Amino acid sequence: MSALCSNDPVCAQHAPGESLEARWLHGAACHGCALVAETSCEIRNDFLDRALVVPVLGISDAAFFQAVIDALLDLPSHLRERLAGALETGLLGSNPTLTTLGSVLGRREGAADLIASLLELGRLGISGPAAAAWLRTIAHAAARAPKPDLVWSGPEVPGLHARDTRHVYEELLGGAECSIWASTCAFFDGPRAFEVLARRMEARPALRVTLLLNIQRQRGDTTASEQLVRRFGDHFWKIDWPGSTRPNVFYDPRALEHSQNESA
Repeated sequence: MSALCSNDPVCAQHAPGESLEARWLHGAACHGCALVAETSCEIRNDFLDRALVVPVLGISDAAFFQAVIDALLDLPSHLRERLAGALETGLLGSNPTLTTLGSVLGRREGAADLIASLLELGRLGISGPAAAAWLRTIAHAAARAPKPDLVWSGPEVPGLHARDTRHVYEELLGGAECSIWASTCAFFDGPRAFEVLARRMEARPALRVTLLLNIQRQRGDTTASEQLVRRFGDHFWKIDWPGSTRPNVFYDPRALEHSQNESA
């Protein structure tokens, strides 16, 4: 769950009541941040809103963890452990000051925000050894979390390391060793889009590849679902897929269901 999405500010400032986009069950959530393939989500990505968890662009007062998380997560790991030790031994006490916190961490930078976070934890009933355990849990989770590459496509933003999306896509698929799960709502120029993946599957016969693709029913189309699937499959394997080794392909059959309005 990220405070920044590549589709911000449009994503962050989306209101569920906007009829133009017809996304009445979404807040600040889109395919650039919080949404996953609907085949992987039991509730089809409904009721998601980043703004209720962390501050997002333009909305800073709705996040549950706003006062607690930011300063503590931004703290370097060695200082976070030092802070946890002081909380565990009672060195900071229930009302830490700038002086005591500065002596523990060896610096006063950001101390005011840290004190505010600790006081908020205390208000929630998390203090002393419990707060120390909470901090160490954060450290443990952060250490186990993979460090993903951030791919920023579109206009260049000063201060961010931007990489071309296609280069990263080809680098990841071209270097896969064990398995690949790839999900997309739409693709264009299939032979070019899947060329690197097809070559990698030929070079690594043991590579397990699963594609989650979208078979779309056009508005007003009453063709039987089985025919749409057969038509998509024939076109995909004959035209879009460039290799001789085939991946596993799945789709969400709910995307082919007729809505009540169209059936009426």
